[in-house]
Amino acid sequence: MLYRNGLCFGFLQLRGLEDEFIEHMRRVAEYEKDLRYKKAASNFLKMIDHN
Repeated sequence: MLYRNGLCFGFLQLRGLEDEFIEHMRRVAEYEKDLRYKKAASNFLKMIDHN
């Protein structure tokens, strides 16, 4: 299971929410004004793409 910032990605997978969450993170990475959140979302997507 993948843990990131206290979030268990396995929990999202069990609930069938992983696609919605990944799409949300893609929007955050693209449109977020706060660079901390934008960077965190980008890092998360890189990690997902490598798995």
